[in-house]
Amino acid sequence: MARLWWAGLFVALSATCLPAQQSPVRNQTSQPKLIPRTRAERDAIYKAEHHLVLSVQVSTTSGLPIKGLKAEDFTLLDNGKPTATTQFEEISGTAAEARAVFVFDEVNNTTRQLNRIRKQMLDYLKSAPNPLPIPITIGTFTGVDVKMGAESQDPRELLKAFSAATERLKAAGCIDAEDRDQERRLSFIPQAGVNPQVPVSVLDCENQRFMSSTTTMYLFAQQLGQSPGRVLLFWLGPGWPLLTDPNFRSDSSGLKSTFFSQVVGISQALIRSRVTVYALVSPENTTVPQDPKTYARAFFAGARNANDGSAGYLGLHVLAHQTGGLILKKTGNLGEEITQCLNDAKSYYRLDFDSSETKGFGEFHTLVVQVDRPGVVVRTNRFYYPAY
Repeated sequence: MARLWWAGLFVALSATCLPAQQSPVRNQTSQPKLIPRTRAERDAIYKAEHHLVLSVQVSTTSGLPIKGLKAEDFTLLDNGKPTATTQFEEISGTAAEARAVFVFDEVNNTTRQLNRIRKQMLDYLKSAPNPLPIPITIGTFTGVDVKMGAESQDPRELLKAFSAATERLKAAGCIDAEDRDQERRLSFIPQAGVNPQVPVSVLDCENQRFMSSTTTMYLFAQQLGQSPGRVLLFWLGPGWPLLTDPNFRSDSSGLKSTFFSQVVGISQALIRSRVTVYALVSPENTTVPQDPKTYARAFFAGARNANDGSAGYLGLHVLAHQTGGLILKKTGNLGEEITQCLNDAKSYYRLDFDSSETKGFGEFHTLVVQVDRPGVVVRTNRFYYPAY
């Protein structure tokens, strides 16, 4: 079965993203109009597009945050070369200017999984400190967009709203069929040497869930960037299929190019909006970058060009690793996982820099932040694609 990909909602990335038959119909009599701008306005737009903000977590190997570091303790390497920072700030406590957004994924969880996660979320809100360390919003992803609740630092308000919004919980879309076969484990990464015959309906469902999930992630990241400050984005559930099932046909060069354009677009939207992604309640068989046994480990290194184009680079866990977030496998205690991740907003460092000029669309840049202290663990964005 071929992968079915509709890139119509990614028109902002590149004209090459759109298949010819899906290009929008233009009025033949209309002519594009240029918006007159002064040189100062053009320079300001250019500077804004190339100005990036990194949220840098620095901790001991046991996870304790390291405070009191100075600008001279940090070295930012862009493609291996030292790069000047334009702003440095240690942020802690109420000065965090961060907010958390929880996405309750009804597209990629079965009804049974959803109810299990819902119960753990309710338990967390019942025992959470009041006020919460940062404002929290809980939203539900139903296939088209993320429907957001009200933002609050009062867990009682969030509990009341979340309980009412999820009272009659049911999986959305084609994954609902999974509820009729609860023992079937959702497989997002095939095991080596295993090539089972999978029904076309299952492959089609994986396609649908992948398309709606990645499109929503792109648009939602842009939406989150409309408000200032850092965003901790918690995605609850296994993530979406990576379309790596061997029953799919191999990707054509055109499809690889489309995938790469989407990788660039989502990556740019996340870093510009200062979003750190956290994958919570992940299955036990989730691929993590530390696992050397799986070929999918390569996805965590980032797509460097169109030849690398693949749905695997758009996976939830890949995006979490890319943005400096955490991948936490389900433990049965969602509250502990949430508390661990929210601690990132209590103590971190802000590093601003201006990205260099790029030679073309999708130029891949590695990012490394070195700290002049022995035995430290640093988490931040690991790579980016400069604006073109």
